[in-house]
Amino acid sequence: MLEDGSVAAWGDNGVGQRNVPGNLGPVSAIAAGDGHSLALKRDGTVAAWGDDLYGQSTVPEGLSGVVQIAAGRWHSLALRADGTVIAWGRNDSGQCTMPGNLDRAVAIAAGLRHSLALRADGTVVGWGNDSAAQVPPGLKRAVGIEAGESLSLAIQEDGSLVGWGWDPWIYPGAFSNPGMVLAVAAGEGQILMLVGGSRPRLAPLGFQASGAFELELHGEPGQPYTVQFSPDLLNLSYLTNFIAPAPATAVFDPGAADQPRRFYRASTP
Repeated sequence: MLEDGSVAAWGDNGVGQRNVPGNLGPVSAIAAGDGHSLALKRDGTVAAWGDDLYGQSTVPEGLSGVVQIAAGRWHSLALRADGTVIAWGRNDSGQCTMPGNLDRAVAIAAGLRHSLALRADGTVVGWGNDSAAQVPPGLKRAVGIEAGESLSLAIQEDGSLVGWGWDPWIYPGAFSNPGMVLAVAAGEGQILMLVGGSRPRLAPLGFQASGAFELELHGEPGQPYTVQFSPDLLNLSYLTNFIAPAPATAVFDPGAADQPRRFYRASTP
């Protein structure tokens, strides 16, 4: 995805996964599965192309208000602004069968035959392939999730990384105590982590009764921070600034309730 919102693709094109639609227009996010590609357009709709053997490239009719997308090997996920999740494509392991208790989702991830969702309260919901979908008991206050082929990962608010499932190429201690994890990505047999120390983190807490969206900022005590927001990851607007107390502080965005999507950035002067 380029700065102007256009999409460039290269590599294998055996099932048309590299044939970016000519009428795609500017996008805000992209995702790739085994042989299909997804793009989140700036109007909140989703475009898909490539392999459609299991319907993974057939976007559900009328799907709108999408704020995040994820591509598994043969299935696709979309997170809507209202916290609901839509799934389509192969469902041989139940990876497209939504759990009845799933609501207020703020992030999604898709693996080989399993799906994950992070809820606003910091809990994680998994469905599909058993070993990768069975969330460990006691996991809470997660701030990020990721799905590998048959592996699931969650970043907790203290920066620690929790993993479950199985991958023959990743040894059991591969992600134990790496330091404060800020972001993680996983594929087939590999994990990438962005590890930092005093960089600020914003954890979603959800909407308040007043309609304001609340986030929790974790940063260095006594350090001044500026928080910005953006509807499209391109144009940032000022939200607030303050000196962080220990260990965390709440950040409110009263203007988020009426918006289809919102991205946040915390930075130091």
